[in-house]
Amino acid sequence: MNYTTTKNEILDADHEYKLCRLETERGRAVKMGDPVSYRPNETWVIDGGKAPHKPSSSGRVWIRVVNPSPDRNISVRELFPHAVGMKWQRV
Repeated sequence: MNYTTTKNEILDADHEYKLCRLETERGRAVKMGDPVSYRPNETWVIDGGKAPHKPSSSGRVWIRVVNPSPDRNISVRELFPHAVGMKWQRV
């Protein structure tokens, strides 16, 4: 389950129940619906995620395609945050 702030930032609790925020690798807060570079000729956006569930985990992010190509049958993906230039950071 994700929590969002009034600024629409994506928050979740990690394995120690500490609050984490999804950020870009440069430290900017990621918001629901932010665009993500994933596949050419398609627009993907952030749809949430899960903070790390153990110390060795990096967590997950969920992305959703906005303009699927005609041959696409999957419109949602779960990825490691670093695959799209993001990370979970404790706040």
